[in-house]
Amino acid sequence: MSDADFIREVEELYQRIAEADTDDFVELAKIAGLDIKTDLVGANLSGANLRGTNLSRANLSRTNLSGVNLIKANLSGANLSRANLTKADLIEADLIEANLSSTNLSGALLSGANLSKAFLNGANLSGTDLSVANLSRAFLNGANLSRTDLSEANLSEANLSEANLSGTDLSEVDLSGANLRGADLSRANLRGAILGEVVLSVADLSGADFRWAIISGVDLSGTRLSRVDLSGANLRGAIMGEVVLSEADLSGADLRDADLSGADLRDADLRWANLKKSQIDEKTVIADKWRLVWEIVSINQSDRRLTGVDLSYANLRKSYLVKANLIGGDLSKAILTEANLTDANLSDSNLNQANLIETNLSNSYLLEANLVGANLTMAILTKANLTDADLSGSNLERANLIEANLTGVSFNHAIVKDARFGFNAGMSRALQQDLIARGAVFEDSPGDRRGVLVHV
Repeated sequence: MSDADFIREVEELYQRIAEADTDDFVELAKIAGLDIKTDLVGANLSGANLRGTNLSRANLSRTNLSGVNLIKANLSGANLSRANLTKADLIEADLIEANLSSTNLSGALLSGANLSKAFLNGANLSGTDLSVANLSRAFLNGANLSRTDLSEANLSEANLSEANLSGTDLSEVDLSGANLRGADLSRANLRGAILGEVVLSVADLSGADFRWAIISGVDLSGTRLSRVDLSGANLRGAIMGEVVLSEADLSGADLRDADLSGADLRDADLRWANLKKSQIDEKTVIADKWRLVWEIVSINQSDRRLTGVDLSYANLRKSYLVKANLIGGDLSKAILTEANLTDANLSDSNLNQANLIETNLSNSYLLEANLVGANLTMAILTKANLTDADLSGSNLERANLIEANLTGVSFNHAIVKDARFGFNAGMSRALQQDLIARGAVFEDSPGDRRGVLVHV
């Protein structure tokens, strides 16, 4: 073909495209005689508007698609390997089973995109917005996802082995069944993430934030969790034998049935952690205070001798402490919900701001006990001796104090709505009227107040 013929052909082609009554990329490609399945390899389409375009199974490998508008485009099964998609807009695009291996997607917008079963191994996704994206069963092994926003994304059963997720936002992400073996999760945000049955062996978790994450039943052996924030996390049944958890924040964590044999919990924060029936052995490095808490919640035993012990901030929920001697003990801010403290001696103990909801304290001794700000909602205090106890600011809503000895008790600013009183030693008429005015219920038999009311 001569130069003149070539120029004439190009001009005619340009004219046909200019006169075409469409701005659809696929139709224009047909007019130009291009096959999008094969003829766009290595092409420069940067900045093009391909919004909503059907490019299913198109071969776009090594194509320059930087800054392209591909919002809601159909790229399912497309070959985009080694393509340049930096800062491309792929919001809600269909990329199911697409090949994006070794593709550069840094800074791209993929919020809400469907990347289920997509091949992204070795891809550069640093700084990408993948929030709410579907990446279930996607192949991301060796991918760079550092500083990526994956919040609320679905990564269930995804392969993320050896992936770089350092500093990545994985909050509320579903990672159940995902493979994170050898992945770099340092400083990653995994707050509220679901990690059921995930593989984390040899992963770098240093500085990661696992607050309120669900990690129940996960094998964490071989990981290093020192100084990691696991506060409020669900680690029930997790395997952490010989794992280093020194200085980790486990406050409020659920460690029930977790394997902590040989684990290093040196200086770990175990305030309010649930240690019931977790596996702790002689090789487990744990402070004496928390070993004692573990023993109390895991082994039912009456008549415990716990005089003067420090159990502040302990989670003793549903513990069996019948006839326990806790004289002078520190139980401030402890969780004792539904615990059985029948006949226990808590005289002179500190129960400031303790959680005693539905706790059984019948027949217990609470002489001069500090119950300031304690939550005693629905607690059972029948026949308890509360002489000179301080209940200022406590919540006694629906508590049962029938036949309790209330001599010298302070109820200043206490909530007593629907609290049940009756036949109480040390109860003056003035105090009775005050409590009734504040919503308390008295069940004394009419006219029978002998030895009950103190006349003033």
